[in-house]
Amino acid sequence: MGRASRRRKNRQKRYTIALSYRDPGCLEEQWETLLEVWLSEIRKLAAQWRNGEDTKRRVFEILDEAMSTIHACESSVAKRLARYTYNVLAHECSMAVAWVVDGRLCQLSNMYTFSELKRKTGKEENK
Repeated sequence: MGRASRRRKNRQKRYTIALSYRDPGCLEEQWETLLEVWLSEIRKLAAQWRNGEDTKRRVFEILDEAMSTIHACESSVAKRLARYTYNVLAHECSMAVAWVVDGRLCQLSNMYTFSELKRKTGKEENK
């Protein structure tokens, strides 16, 4: 990563943190856009990894970067966004690794997610 892109990321992080204190509602609207950017970056790094480049560590560094941004934000905003963000990005990182190692693992991961959702929904209906 070049110097300019590091500066851009740091500026974006500072802006996001400041926005969490100044206008939490606006931050929550923009958070989905940030998630999409991080997800696309994970997918891009996974494709590069599959093509032989050494991007293994960087895939999970995106998750670390997102979580450090959340933990620096205002506490009520962090509580609302942390679990969802972690789940989405960790799942995408795991899918990226599974896709690189063996594409069939992605199907297993999706089956597990589907069965967990079905199990949780079934329990809620029985209450």
